[in-house]
Amino acid sequence: MKSSLIFAPALLLLSIVALSAACPKGQYKSCTLKTPCVCKDCDEGSYCPGDNKTYTCQCGTFSPAKNASECTPCADGEYSPKNGSTQCLACAAVDLSDKCRCMNCSAGYVKANLTNPGCEKCPAGTFSEDEGVLGMDGCVTCPQGTFQFILPFGNLAVNTSQFCVDCPPGTFNELRGSVGLQTCKFCPAGFFQGVPSSVNCSKCAAGTYSFNGSFECEPCPRGYYSDIDGAYECTMCPSGMVGLFAGSKACFRLSTILAFVAGVTLLIVAIIVVIVLMTRAKPGEAEVPKPGEVPKGKEGLSYGNVPEQKVPV
Repeated sequence: MKSSLIFAPALLLLSIVALSAACPKGQYKSCTLKTPCVCKDCDEGSYCPGDNKTYTCQCGTFSPAKNASECTPCADGEYSPKNGSTQCLACAAVDLSDKCRCMNCSAGYVKANLTNPGCEKCPAGTFSEDEGVLGMDGCVTCPQGTFQFILPFGNLAVNTSQFCVDCPPGTFNELRGSVGLQTCKFCPAGFFQGVPSSVNCSKCAAGTYSFNGSFECEPCPRGYYSDIDGAYECTMCPSGMVGLFAGSKACFRLSTILAFVAGVTLLIVAIIVVIVLMTRAKPGEAEVPKPGEVPKGKEGLSYGNVPEQKVPV
């Protein structure tokens, strides 16, 4: 009984000493109620920094062997997807790694080369619609009739290197790789463009006109005319002359118009008279009665030999 009472305090003292003693790096302290505390080697996938505790390696790091005092980060282009990894896996050549997973460069960005660990944004005036593009030649130059936005407050929520924007109607752009809306030029006066993404403008036809930046031509109002293509204004008809309708290409003298109307009227009257005369019966075409018949309208009249009349003495 006395020996057991003496042994218990000694065991407690040994445990206190063992608890207070620090294990070296790469080991952790393991204690139970029945055995004194001992230092043990860290397992693979974990590390022991020397504070008597063991920790699991997080994703993006690994520990391939026991007794590790720290975890090793995955190299560029490699990843470890879960905690407690003992090795890193390689991403595909065109993929990137954030150490925990592989991922593609998003649209508007490319992986410049196989040794480049990051994504690079396509240069101004170029774009990339696809993910996972390898090489700067994967950035396509904005075509003619388009431009690329410049956002003055950083990237915001829009990555403008993903696409190019069409120049609006009424404008044109002959250049490739344009940056900024100002590269879309207004159609000059006398020209127009009704569709977006255009590389040139068309002339207004005679009888019409347009201002700068027009997407359609306007007809000259009545009393005005335009006898050339590409007019930016219409000319008022001179005194004594008129334009017959909107969009006129020329003006006409009022006396000429009146004479023309009179001539047309006389022609119409003459045609009507001729038609009326042609519908009447022509002379010599009256119906001839057959022998023994009484002509129509002559009923009651006697035809044939007239009896001899006696003269009274």
